[in-house]
Amino acid sequence: MVLHKEDSIQLKTALGTSEIQLLIGDITQLQQDEAVDIIFVSAFQGDYSEVSSFTLIGALSQNLNISVQELSKDKELDLRTNFHCWVSKPLPHNVPYRRLVCFERSRRAKAGTVAQQISTMFRAMTPIFNNEDTTVITPLLATGNQVRIHV
Repeated sequence: MVLHKEDSIQLKTALGTSEIQLLIGDITQLQQDEAVDIIFVSAFQGDYSEVSSFTLIGALSQNLNISVQELSKDKELDLRTNFHCWVSKPLPHNVPYRRLVCFERSRRAKAGTVAQQISTMFRAMTPIFNNEDTTVITPLLATGNQVRIHV
């Protein structure tokens, strides 16, 4: 495993026990046998710049030839109006994720704080997961290049 499991917690739900793991490493280096259903990324509204390999969007492009910009042009579900996110169509079989969910941070005051926006986005996961076991991998959202002030 390219990622190191630092910690985990077990959650008992009506559908059974689920686990949340804190992993350290490069999530673009997952092997096919470690594949997950969904990878989360975050971006400013409509800005999918491949800034560098130090951002997840840049690393996806550089390491896996996944262009979030291209995926955004033909979304499976566009939930930005109510949930600040969109869902890609299925990704190529040679990458370790089935779909990408892009959280789009709004800088408008009426959209709420970043924490409120992320909370709203996670509410969209119920219909996206459709009561099926779903594996997800995500970096810390709205961090990285997004913590810098853009003028």
